[in-house]
Amino acid sequence: MALERATDLVGDGDLSVSYEDLNRAAELFEHAGVVVFEGAPALLETAFLEQCRREFEEEFAKIEMQLRSRNVDLDKPLRFNEVVRRLRGRYDVRGLQATCLGSQRLALENAPWKDFVQLVIGEDATELWRGVVLSQYGSEEQNWHRDGGHLFENQHLPAHCVTVFVPLVATSEEMGRTSFYPGSQVLQRSHQYNLEFKKGRPCSWLPFATPAVDLGSWLVFDYRIVHRGCANEDHDLKRDRPMLYFVYAKPWFTDAYNFPTDAPLFLNHGSELG
Repeated sequence: MALERATDLVGDGDLSVSYEDLNRAAELFEHAGVVVFEGAPALLETAFLEQCRREFEEEFAKIEMQLRSRNVDLDKPLRFNEVVRRLRGRYDVRGLQATCLGSQRLALENAPWKDFVQLVIGEDATELWRGVVLSQYGSEEQNWHRDGGHLFENQHLPAHCVTVFVPLVATSEEMGRTSFYPGSQVLQRSHQYNLEFKKGRPCSWLPFATPAVDLGSWLVFDYRIVHRGCANEDHDLKRDRPMLYFVYAKPWFTDAYNFPTDAPLFLNHGSELG
């Protein structure tokens, strides 16, 4: 597919497929690098997602208490094994899989996105970690970025790592969704996106998409796609936006970039969580 066609896929509907249409989803993912699966309530019903949200809030309260007990400056960026904050009001929390967030029900072998993940990565796909990206009310807009790079400088390969996003609350545009540049995960297009510009758009002539993901639906994106989280400006309800996520990859792939490995927030390496 030409870049022009890939970047035409910017409407919410154009990036959405039925969770049952794996062939259409795989084709869309190959070219756009992101796809929204329209949910099935029986797979991710509201009561289950509400339970996950409550469990996360309990775990996050423990994290906040530990940060305060260690006199961490909560107005500055922080990087621990269990939690990272790069911008005001934006937390990335992981290390929750042993105790909460549907650890058994949403293990890959049981998850509703299992067939798709194995289709695009391979049957040997493995879960690297899971966590929650929390965008609090008043959080800042992220810079455009990639979660990871290409394996080789001169050869584009199929996806080796993907992320699944699952909203834990009903979201709105004001709450700050995630924007993507469809097609930006392809190596030959990387030069078109200048990520050195920390504000504004890295490519002014290509459109980006900010797809809506309804409660009970999920979104999958290539680790290499250019994206950003939008600011949470829900001034009416002042709601936070927790997004449950799962990272899957080839079994030989590791990610030492997005989280430190030698900075435990809990001195017993997180065993106090849960």
